[in-house]
Amino acid sequence: FRSRNFKTHKHAARKCDWLVCWEHDWHDAPRSLRIIELKKFFGVGFKVWIQPAIVSQQSYLDSGNKLDWGLSKRASAGDLLLMYRCSPTKTIEDVFILDGPLRRRKAGWRSGDCYGGIIKRVCKLKSPIFLDDMRQHPVLKTASFVRRNFQGNLQVSEYWFYLHEMILNRNPSLKKKLSRFDPEKFSA
Repeated sequence: FRSRNFKTHKHAARKCDWLVCWEHDWHDAPRSLRIIELKKFFGVGFKVWIQPAIVSQQSYLDSGNKLDWGLSKRASAGDLLLMYRCSPTKTIEDVFILDGPLRRRKAGWRSGDCYGGIIKRVCKLKSPIFLDDMRQHPVLKTASFVRRNFQGNLQVSEYWFYLHEMILNRNPSLKKKLSRFDPEKFSA
């Protein structure tokens, strides 16, 4: 199912030329191993994440349209990132896409390594989505990411329909920009 299972199951990469999987998430796989990700052939190309940005990181979100950002090691190229600005605003104001593969690197905000990649801005929400809006939404208020105050890297693909609807209701001019991320096209 996932390419990293090859390593988890302790298969020998030197005895293999090709690996076929549904989702390629083994970001430090040997270059000699050719990996085919099937979900791309079926038009299922992205997951949706809420990526918290603490106060010290928020100015970077305003500084450019391409950024190097620390992400979940389960993220894949083409995934959609809803950037959640933690206190004081508690809003989703920015939508980015992971614009290439992840790579292991030194973490900039803590000791040790992390996974990171280049993210590219899809759009900025003129009318942001507030934490309080999600707490009042009939479905989103029960979501673990809302109840846990957006702690960690949160895959929210199963809630993308509601988030997408909320974003477009507040920002109808973004319908065309977000059309390629229609909820019917995501990978859960």
